[in-house]
Amino acid sequence: MPSLGPAVTQENDIHTLLELHRQHFDSAALEQLGQQELDGLNELLRRQLRELERQYDDVFIDQSLESAIWNRFRHLGSTSSDRRFAEHARELRADIRHNNKLLKQLTTLKDVQQLLREDRALGY
Repeated sequence: MPSLGPAVTQENDIHTLLELHRQHFDSAALEQLGQQELDGLNELLRRQLRELERQYDDVFIDQSLESAIWNRFRHLGSTSSDRRFAEHARELRADIRHNNKLLKQLTTLKDVQQLLREDRALGY
């Protein structure tokens, strides 16, 4: 039986390896893989698992802006995610309207200082 090839295995892409094997061998050949090939495939799967775990940690544990956005809006269904994005957009528009009103009201340094005192009193 021909080898899966070092050029492909260096890419660590188990899906490509199995698809190439399926395309170039009969269906029973996959069941006839030797222990060395199975060990190699298992090692590739372990490497891919470690890489996926690292990527998962980067997305869900990282403190980056991308991670914060992903964690806030991810959901199982795209409809739910769309709804959460729409709600957030409404909140942002309300914040913008509120801030625009404040900008019109805060015309002097005294006004700004008063607002800051009120915010501190409220715990902001």
